[in-house]
Amino acid sequence: MPQRLRRLMVALIDRSICPITVATATLTEGVNLPFDMIFLPLLKRTIFNVATERQEEYPMSAAEFRNLSGRAGRPGAAKGMEGFTLIALPVAHSTTAPKQIATQQRQVRDRRQDYDDLLTRLRADAVGDGDTVSPLSVLLNAIKEQVMRLPGIIDNDDS
Repeated sequence: MPQRLRRLMVALIDRSICPITVATATLTEGVNLPFDMIFLPLLKRTIFNVATERQEEYPMSAAEFRNLSGRAGRPGAAKGMEGFTLIALPVAHSTTAPKQIATQQRQVRDRRQDYDDLLTRLRADAVGDGDTVSPLSVLLNAIKEQVMRLPGIIDNDDS
């Protein structure tokens, strides 16, 4: 984000002119704006796979979730010292259309499973028995996975 735009955004948020900010995943990538609350509609990241020309979803890592939730209530940035991270977690289907009920029931189960999986990863990291890897390692592996999907690329790495 250009510095001038960033200063304008911070001023609008600080003065409560812009009380709600909608952001993409860039919020987890170092944009340091003053927020009291983070709301997550789901616990997955969506990327566009150039090789398959389709969108793909990946679970949010425990490190990414901690990074994102830590942006709420930062001292000197937000009004309070504590922040909130809210996760939308549906408990039942909301449709009355018979053809959509099964789809929404599956979505409710999937969202709950995503939440439970994240809690498991966060707990494992907290006690030190989780497979914690550096953000750089995660990035490099993600880049490698995308490159390996391109036509004509052969993996000669045995690791």
